[in-house]
Amino acid sequence: MAVHAARRQRGRTTPMLLMLAFVCGLGFAILKIIEYCEKFAAGITVTSNDFYTYYFVFTGIHFVHVLIGMGVLAFMARHTWADA
Repeated sequence: MAVHAARRQRGRTTPMLLMLAFVCGLGFAILKIIEYCEKFAAGITVTSNDFYTYYFVFTGIHFVHVLIGMGVLAFMARHTWADA
């Protein structure tokens, strides 16, 4: 939606939509941190068993991907806000 708004030159709509996507990513990041803390508190680690090895690797890769995306979204929102 943000790309569509940018192509239509919709002023402040583009950065607002980018920040909405950022907030969604932030929600995922917070939930994942809480989830990881609960697992570690219960004694579950990467080396607990094969399931948790794959679980932490795949969700960790996704977590890093989301963090990078949040950085890109923040960068783009800042620059589109300045242009609006």
